Amino acid sequence: MAVNRILIIDDEVNNRKTLAAILAPLGAEIFQAVNGRAGLELALEVKPDIVLLDVMMPDLDGYEVCRRVRDEPTLAEVPIIMITALDDRDSRLAGIEAGADDFIAKPVDRVELRARVQTLLRLNRYRRLMGERARLSWMADHSNDAYVLLDAKGEILYANPRAALWFGQAEGDELGGDFAALADARYQRALQSDGRMLLVRPETELQRALWLEWKEFEAPVESAGSRFIHLRDVSDLIELQRGAWSFNTLVTHKLRTPLAGLATGLELLTDMARESGIKDLAEMGDLTRRSLAGLQGAIEEVLTFVNAPRLTSGGQPFALASLAELVAAQALEIGVEAKVSIAPDIRHLSLKLTEPAIRLVLSELLANAQKFHPTHSPIIQVQAQGGAPGRVLLQVADDGRGLPPEELAIIWRPYYQGEKSLTGQMAGMGLGLTLVGGLVLSAGGRVKARNREAATGLCIELDLPVCTTCQTGSAAEPMNPLILATDGTTSPTSPSP
Repeated sequence: MAVNRILIIDDEVNNRKTLAAILAPLGAEIFQAVNGRAGLELALEVKPDIVLLDVMMPDLDGYEVCRRVRDEPTLAEVPIIMITALDDRDSRLAGIEAGADDFIAKPVDRVELRARVQTLLRLNRYRRLMGERARLSWMADHSNDAYVLLDAKGEILYANPRAALWFGQAEGDELGGDFAALADARYQRALQSDGRMLLVRPETELQRALWLEWKEFEAPVESAGSRFIHLRDVSDLIELQRGAWSFNTLVTHKLRTPLAGLATGLELLTDMARESGIKDLAEMGDLTRRSLAGLQGAIEEVLTFVNAPRLTSGGQPFALASLAELVAAQALEIGVEAKVSIAPDIRHLSLKLTEPAIRLVLSELLANAQKFHPTHSPIIQVQAQGGAPGRVLLQVADDGRGLPPEELAIIWRPYYQGEKSLTGQMAGMGLGLTLVGGLVLSAGGRVKARNREAATGLCIELDLPVCTTCQTGSAAEPMNPLILATDGTTSPTSPSP
């Protein structure tokens, strides 16, 4: 709870010290001002919860200070206790007209002062709470999102107008009853791979489909034991994603089909020219085929990049127990040597990233290691170990070249091509690492690239979240980790990349 702030404005130092000593047991933060002008400046700065104001002061007296405090929008409702030696009726009326809330006569009674200050502080806190509730209620009533407060049994304690509308109530009617039953009667529940819950109202002839994102939050302290539900309309976003996927699928088909036809036809024409002895035509055909192959590779890389987001949903979480087998198959296909090490205490875990997404990530990283290696024959180490709670650290390290710091800082950018500076070549579109970073980040992971410490080469670190609801078994018995090479042999664990 925030500490109350008390401002004492009095030109007599002994009076200020006495008041501060009397109020010290309240545990408030006490500020002191030596005159009216200083008090106004300090009040604007610290925003006190209550002001103790002396009446008889030079320059600006207590009445004028009180009027000016009331004229300040941010201070207008701060309680003010005027402390005065004047006990006549006219002085008190003047204080009330200036905006004072209470009066204390000098000499001050300790018990009375503390009691009045505590009472005004409680009333002021209550007033602020009521004001905040009024503002929040206004915002909820005019929000495009739905807000529902449930008790411990799931009964509706509060629902704003948008919630009432989405659950079939007429305008002005209140929503009540068992919220889960209302939701299930009107919507279908859809649990997304990223853990999000969606309520779906299917499309009809008269209505478009309605997709509501469901989030739960801790209820306010005064509503302990209850649940707070926030519903947001994500229909446009879902339709946009579906439209993008449909477009990507169409474009993928439209590009790949004619390219395949061109490649086949050109290969046949080149072979016919070679068989007919037309050497110049055959050489031109070979040159054109190489250019077409480069175009096909670039288009495939772009299509893989634009279709990659679809891999993060709808598939099974990746089981770490199958990591060695997957890396071995990909290393064999790419033509590199790779070794895999999996810490025994995480072998039973699964990652939030789907199997197709992990397959694509590893394929890009292994191919990248080969492309950057001076002889294009790297030895790659893939190591999986426990990280922070609920996370796994996956490292892919090669024995090729390292990168200068300025290169490491930009390798995740689209169209980055480090091989241009290393070999002078421009193979590919430079989208591989951007694709890797996007897939990992979409699953709540983190990516990092660094140079290896104990050897030359680059190490890519993927900090990946674990799927807590899809563990395949209990933790393995403690044992020495083994490395599985691409030929299936095992050897003791090597040093960390």
